Amino acid sequence: DTPHLSKTPQACLLDREACKKTSKAGMMEVRSETTAVATSMAQTHEDVYFFDYFSLLCNAETCDQFVPGTSTLAYMDTHHLTAAGSLYVAPFLCSWFRKNGLAD
Repeated sequence: DTPHLSKTPQACLLDREACKKTSKAGMMEVRSETTAVATSMAQTHEDVYFFDYFSLLCNAETCDQFVPGTSTLAYMDTHHLTAAGSLYVAPFLCSWFRKNGLAD
């Protein structure tokens, strides 16, 4: 599940500093129940997998609407990735597939 950010991409383009104030710890707390359920399902069902890419789009303290280290929007709204956001996550997902024996 992607984070539900408090600011829209449009708002972030107008005031990027305001978007950097979204606390990673707060976001993790909001999504903790969903993450716990998904992790539990993946651990108890051999045909269920959970790829948690949340931290890929945050730094140590905050999350914002941009691909890390760029001014390229990663989200099209408060929780759906843009094509650029998906392209950023893709190599990590491919690596995760290989690590879990789901791809060659």
